[in-house]
Amino acid sequence: MYSPLEYRYNVTGLDSLEAFLNIRGERTDTFSEVYFVRALGDMNGYPDKMRSLDMCMEEQMKQGKLFYLRVRRLPQAMTVEEGTFYSSLLERCESSKTLSGMRRIREDAELSDVIIRALDCIKEKFLAEKKGATASMAKSFLTKVLYWLDNVVWECFTDWKDRTIIKVIGENALTLQEYLFFYFLTRLGCDCLLVQIEGDITGSERLAEMSRSYSVGAFGDTKLPTYRRENVASDANEKHSREQNLQKSLKDVEVQPEVTDRAKASGMPVVKIPPRPGRMQSAQTNTEAASTESRPFVIPLRPGRSESIQPAGNSSLNRSGVTQVQSSGQQLPEKSFEELAQLASSIVMIGVMDASGEVRGSGSGIMIGTEGFILTNWHVVNHGKSYAVRIEDDDEVYHTDEIIKYHTMLDLAVIRIQRKLKPLPIYRGERKLVRGQKVVAIGSPLGLFNSVSDGIISGFRRIEDADMIQFTAPISHGSSGGAVLNMQGEVIGISTAGFDDGQNLNLAVDYASIRNFARGFFRE
Repeated sequence: MYSPLEYRYNVTGLDSLEAFLNIRGERTDTFSEVYFVRALGDMNGYPDKMRSLDMCMEEQMKQGKLFYLRVRRLPQAMTVEEGTFYSSLLERCESSKTLSGMRRIREDAELSDVIIRALDCIKEKFLAEKKGATASMAKSFLTKVLYWLDNVVWECFTDWKDRTIIKVIGENALTLQEYLFFYFLTRLGCDCLLVQIEGDITGSERLAEMSRSYSVGAFGDTKLPTYRRENVASDANEKHSREQNLQKSLKDVEVQPEVTDRAKASGMPVVKIPPRPGRMQSAQTNTEAASTESRPFVIPLRPGRSESIQPAGNSSLNRSGVTQVQSSGQQLPEKSFEELAQLASSIVMIGVMDASGEVRGSGSGIMIGTEGFILTNWHVVNHGKSYAVRIEDDDEVYHTDEIIKYHTMLDLAVIRIQRKLKPLPIYRGERKLVRGQKVVAIGSPLGLFNSVSDGIISGFRRIEDADMIQFTAPISHGSSGGAVLNMQGEVIGISTAGFDDGQNLNLAVDYASIRNFARGFFRE
């Protein structure tokens, strides 16, 4: 039976990239010396220096001396298929104490044992560091660890032995989950260096003491070149293979610039939707989630919309998320505007923070699940490192870095906080929405917490294969992610965009898209 090694950390002090890459920790039958180091700050010539070191390490790999990998950023969210797969795999692992069925990590009894022990170790540290963390939150974290292991660093373990020399460099691991993942790799025998150009990990002293740090300069925003090895498939091929294996269904659609020109020439209205990742030539550097920047899309002039998804039966959800059965053809009774305004307690304001903890923007969110699940726009959260959530009549600010799920085309995302919530019911589509129907919008425009406005549905649009509701209730920047309610107090849409010119011409992702995206987060 495999006997686990004792890991001895940072036996020798390191103060440079070269020292980290050249050090070879001693490995015996009973212990292994590993290095976990943070290089803090920015310096002149960083990209060229890193490119040169990449080439040097590539040469050493060709000579069979070690394995080297540089990880630019860890993906922060999984698709539904990925989340289900790795969550189920974790459950089997916890019950059988054997890890099998990974898509890329080879099955090996010794490696399986080491991974399981490492998972137990970081779970303990996660629960100790994250105050009030629940078992569900720990499971979500470990699910993400298995996903990162199997999709980001799997090549490190192709020919793994407990004495294999593996060097991993990570860039800007600023959240607790990212930091603990690289510590997890050290428990598999990897030497890990975190190049912390933008900032450093925040937390308790014991968290920082898990690794050793040295300074190279003041924090900055230098972007290092993407690392591509000669002996592996290109990023594009690897992404294509990953999508095939996991049966991904979400694809981004590029909008050609000439579309806007045609729209202007034809006199068609143009809408500005906040930019979303994957739709630009280069990565954005602006971290403001509620950015005033926008990009144009043509709104087709259509008399109506596509057919709504009709649910089986006639029922709706009450505020606790429990199904409320109605007799055929009946709707919930209409509420007064005063009653609808009271539902603001289920709408939150989201402060979006950068790596240093500074708030760089704000948006809104809708409580959709009792276990802390909040629906918002992807463009609200995608540039943030962490989020501060405020709830009406609650003085506590709830911090989280958990993005549970997102969809770039629909501009939807789900984040999670540690608190029991009172979710709003999502409209089931018992009756087709119509023009002229009264609606109420609740959000936090310009940081004005939970502002309530009323209006009507003025049209239905389809943009990039997404059904949108056009409505007149006034909204402004910061309202993104807020709720659009019918007079029964049900969510019929989530505020997402506004027209470039004109007043009170706003858009919301419709309830059918929300239900399909968020199914499983709220009770039917």
